[in-house]
Amino acid sequence: MTNVLVEGGSRLLGSFFDARLIDEVYAFIAPKLIGGDQALSPIGGEGIGEMSEALRLEGMCVESFGEDLLVHGRVKR
Repeated sequence: MTNVLVEGGSRLLGSFFDARLIDEVYAFIAPKLIGGDQALSPIGGEGIGEMSEALRLEGMCVESFGEDLLVHGRVKR
């Protein structure tokens, strides 16, 4: 196997994020704001402590699908 597609909730994606096993991202973004203290993040897990530790995408492209956006890129190492 050379590729694995992981499509799940914030817990599953968070475990891959925490283990640094993400190398490519396809993220659909809907222009809807929900807010609230209990609002879930798309990626759970431990997260990061500092913005300087955030994973960045390179070779990024953004496409429009109706009102939604698709952001695609590879994780910069």
